[in-house]
Amino acid sequence: MWDRLPKAVSAVYAGDIVMIDSTCVRVHQHGATGKKWIPAIVGMGRSRGDLTSRNRAIIDAEGRPINLCLTDGQIADCSQAEYLMECIKEGGTLLADKAYDTDAIRMTAADRKIWANIPSKSNRKGRLRVLTMGVSPEKSRRALL
Repeated sequence: MWDRLPKAVSAVYAGDIVMIDSTCVRVHQHGATGKKWIPAIVGMGRSRGDLTSRNRAIIDAEGRPINLCLTDGQIADCSQAEYLMECIKEGGTLLADKAYDTDAIRMTAADRKIWANIPSKSNRKGRLRVLTMGVSPEKSRRALL
């Protein structure tokens, strides 16, 4: 049932503004002691010495989850964005933080006619402008996780 829930929610999703973000969760020391521990399935990885998992989500403007993903803690945020963006409808708006500022994500969004409102990283050559729409996108995005 839990694996079908995100697909059912994203099928009835009708909004046009979505936010993407992730959070890191430390796995308890007894959480990985099973005999049949398979890292690819459970999403536990080593990050700075501890076992961690990273929860990634796309939510709509009202805070309802549309698509979820659980990965190892050391996996970069931008690597899972394309999987999470599958549920965004054409013509939508994607709000994200600097961790998602890659050319690949911007190209995927442009190909799918999604407007990506992602601030540029400090080391990016040729910074791009971000439209704030009168409200701080950071403030509303923090309600995500």
